[in-house]
Amino acid sequence: MDKNKERFLAYQMYSIFIQAIKHFDIMQTFYRLMASTFLLGSFGAFGFLFSTQNKNLSYENIFPVLLICFAGMASIISLWHLDLIFCERLLISNFAEAFKLEQKYEWLPKVHHNMLDGIHSQDKPSNVTYFYIGSGSSLLLTTGIILVCSMPYHEIWTRAAVFSITLISIFILNKYIKQKTKKTKDLLNRIEKNGQK
Repeated sequence: MDKNKERFLAYQMYSIFIQAIKHFDIMQTFYRLMASTFLLGSFGAFGFLFSTQNKNLSYENIFPVLLICFAGMASIISLWHLDLIFCERLLISNFAEAFKLEQKYEWLPKVHHNMLDGIHSQDKPSNVTYFYIGSGSSLLLTTGIILVCSMPYHEIWTRAAVFSITLISIFILNKYIKQKTKKTKDLLNRIEKNGQK
């Protein structure tokens, strides 16, 4: 193949990978915006539930509160999965291909190398994980507090059990999201190992 043609094709591929990375980054930002919207919508639904006339914190509110919490948590967990499990892997795959092109062709700018090796490099998926953990945890904690306050005539141990279940749910959510979200370097290592097979 002609050297100029090879350089042109390499640069075209490099540009396509960069466009794909930008696309997935925009998609991930959209998913986080949607997660924030669902979280605020859940809080708004809680407020609406207790703002209507003759609605106090009482036993009859438990089902609607649990329904709001379930809908909010299902939305946040689904968006986390789309963001940090699905889109992140596609983004990292394109990043890895651009990285390989930079290694193969010295004349390409070393943007992706600098992103991994620079002092500003951060493990993005594991940092964004805290956004989803915080969103889910705040929703669960709010639900737990509402449920405990909705049972003023129950024994103290019943209310303590409900609040303990809330804290355990927050802990499980934290562990689950952290365990399932892979770090950038782990994803790159897996891509490299698969490429060597």
